[in-house]
Order: sequence, then structure tokens, then C-alpha cells
Amino acid sequence: MARDQEITLVSVDRRLDDFIEVSQEHRKRLESQIAQILGCLQDNGKPGLTTRVDRLEQVEAKRAWHIRTVWAAMVAGFITFIAKG
Repeated sequence: MARDQEITLVSVDRRLDDFIEVSQEHRKRLESQIAQILGCLQDNGKPGLTTRVDRLEQVEAKRAWHIRTVWAAMVAGFITFIAKG
């Protein structure tokens, strides 16, 4: 009976060691992938994703302002045309 328990404990210990090893490999792989993602998000000497998104937001804000200005000018022109009419 003691021999069976010893073999079982040894096999459990080996499996636990295997599990720990595999877990550490997965952790290293995930850390590498996270580092890659962070590298894309940060600048690193060239425009990163955060910078590009910021630029797109600025361009969109300017475009929206220009569209509102054009519409206001068209409405003002139309009102002036009708008033002189």
C-alpha cells in the first residue's frame, strides 16, 4: 500500500512539474505578445497607433468644423438671396 502511494505521489509530482514548465512557457509567450502590442501602441521613433488615432481625431474635428461652416455660409447666402428677391 505504501509503495502504491509513493508511485502515485511521484507521478503527481512529475505531472505538477510538467504543468509548471508548460505554464512558464505560456507566460513567456504571452509576455512577448504583450510587449509586441505595447510596441505598436507606443511611438518607438515612428508614429504609433496612439499618435495615428490622435491625428485622425484632429482631422475629423477640423472636417466637421469645415462642413458646419460651409452649411452656415450656404444658409446665409440663401437667406440673403431671398431677402433681396
